[in-house]
Amino acid sequence: AVVSTQSTGISELQIKEEFRYSANEDIGAGAFPFLSLVNHSCNPNVVRHSLGTRTVMRVLRAIPAGSELLDNYGYHYATHMQPERRKALRAQYLFDCTCAQCTAPAAWPLFPEVPAAFRYHCCKIPCTGGGKSAKCAKCGRKFSKMINKVERATSTARKIVQDFVEKGEVTRENEGRMLEFLEVCEEHVCTPVRLYNECQEVVKQMWNVASNKQFPL
Repeated sequence: AVVSTQSTGISELQIKEEFRYSANEDIGAGAFPFLSLVNHSCNPNVVRHSLGTRTVMRVLRAIPAGSELLDNYGYHYATHMQPERRKALRAQYLFDCTCAQCTAPAAWPLFPEVPAAFRYHCCKIPCTGGGKSAKCAKCGRKFSKMINKVERATSTARKIVQDFVEKGEVTRENEGRMLEFLEVCEEHVCTPVRLYNECQEVVKQMWNVASNKQFPL
């Protein structure tokens, strides 16, 4: 029981002839003392990759000082509904998940239902939308400046996503721009939102390309 709940998957990216179908697959498991201390979240802020005989953990979004690193144990809010996640985590890892997504008043949507429209926030107060003339309910600042910033980052992000899905090419510049887009969204956009999820998955796949991989024979 200790091994099954504390072991960490060892994976490699299975490269397909058509890159868009490439996927990370577990090829084994290992005992990594530090990683075994990282708790689960259905919306994790870190992701793991296998690099040679090592496992590397990278941060997916800004983590405030003193906050906890949170991994995902295989059951993400975008792929499993809350009752299914909780049941599986209880059966395999012997705990009841109390992450923000599992305890939210309204269930977070699965990926196909994640909204495409952006909703903005200021002063960490979620809003219900509104154009560039909308104002923050707390500080009164107009949203126009932040919306323009998000729109500029969005245009770049969409192109990088399309090029990566088609070609699988990774450059440090594109990786940096994708991380900048995610940072802009975290600062100004209410999540979940579709392009943010897509970009997060592309960043993870970029890191997979730089990690262990298996090419077609």
